[in-house]
Amino acid sequence: MPLALGVTTGILGGFVIAQLPGSMDTVYIQSAMHGHVSNRPEDVEAIHSRYDTLRAEAQPQHASIALIREAEKLWT
Repeated sequence: MPLALGVTTGILGGFVIAQLPGSMDTVYIQSAMHGHVSNRPEDVEAIHSRYDTLRAEAQPQHASIALIREAEKLWT
């Protein structure tokens, strides 16, 4: 994510979206205390929405790689 965006609202921890053929999507939501697994439609929709927001704002792959290489030079 570009640093210029600042804080990413609604993202307090990691998450995973599991999509299996013939099955409802399931999400794993990580918090500071524990993880939570859910297939409740409102939870799944909320995580899909957050994922779409992150994906729309993310740097393209080549820009991310360039940024990582610049940081690597500073640390070595």
